[in-house]
Amino acid sequence: MKHVVPWLRDAGGQIVLVSSRLGLVGVPNEVMYTAAKGGLIMRGKGAAVELAARNIRVNVAAPGLTEAATLEAGIRRRSDPDGWLCQAKLAPP
Repeated sequence: MKHVVPWLRDAGGQIVLVSSRLGLVGVPNEVMYTAAKGGLIMRGKGAAVELAARNIRVNVAAPGLTEAATLEAGIRRRSDPDGWLCQAKLAPP
């Protein structure tokens, strides 16, 4: 963002950050990931307020889990795969 914002004119622009739904909740054994994604969400909120006067919008996309073979394999390697999946799916949108 620090490199892009100077190039955006006062006529406006848009920045989109990609986070995760897990950035909105705590998930066991995923503390660093959820903290990083939560920080990105808050960075987006702060930047939106800061850059509004320059007509620059800032949005954060926070997608949830996408079923895929690699994700399924990783979940099944956990000590409590059903518990982890249940917790992750219950994360608020």
